[in-house]
Amino acid sequence: MSLSLSVNLLCVYCSYQFKPKNFCPPVRVAHSYTPVPLPKGPYTYLGRGKQAIAFESQDKEHVIKLFYWKKPLVRQWYYRLDDWVKVISPLWTVKLAKKKPEVRRLFTRYVWGMEDLAEEVALESIHFAPTKDPLWVTFIDPQGKEHAVNLAKYPFVLQKKVTLLAEYLDDKLQAEGIEGAQEAINQLCAYFIKRIDMGYTDNPVVFEKNYGFLEGLPRQIDIGKLKKEPTADLEKEKAKVFKNLEHYLTKRYPMLKLYPCPNT
Repeated sequence: MSLSLSVNLLCVYCSYQFKPKNFCPPVRVAHSYTPVPLPKGPYTYLGRGKQAIAFESQDKEHVIKLFYWKKPLVRQWYYRLDDWVKVISPLWTVKLAKKKPEVRRLFTRYVWGMEDLAEEVALESIHFAPTKDPLWVTFIDPQGKEHAVNLAKYPFVLQKKVTLLAEYLDDKLQAEGIEGAQEAINQLCAYFIKRIDMGYTDNPVVFEKNYGFLEGLPRQIDIGKLKKEPTADLEKEKAKVFKNLEHYLTKRYPMLKLYPCPNT
């Protein structure tokens, strides 16, 4: 147990919500990096998922994502039974073996996104290998503490900030009624059809967190599960996506319908 605790805390998990060195995976993927001017900071903590932590620019129109190497535990984690289960788990051997391949796959998916779907996933820049020119950015962590970080040393992506799906649909219902919100759903269906026809598949279930709209068009925010499957059964993939979307609408927006968009 003591060995598992030590290895987990040293190599797998981190007791800090934001510690810069924990966002520097020793993983590189080949891609073409074109420097773009970063919107003005400081960048304020926006949220986090299993793979990345997001910070919002001062103009509230852009997001920088940094990628975990060590996964953060919640504050005062030692009072939580489920966190103790994590840090004493003997599965650290499996987690360590899987870390690099998982991060490499994640970075590769963002390379696909930048190459083929940059507009659809609101990507402006990806940076997955160290560069020479300093790129200093100030981040404000979840506790309000400032950190000056030279992003030239870190993997990151720059995305335009997207209005999340539920907020967008709520605004549409209020401003334009069911017709306006229904048009948004039709546009989202068309996005799924286009992406699948290009050979990219996903199995979206968390629509409210992973999809949204920007300038009136649907955007995918998180592409961490994207797959390139040019030989996939496209009609089967479409049916799977639309079944999930229909379930979401039935639960959250029963006044909105899928059809006829899956047949467009």
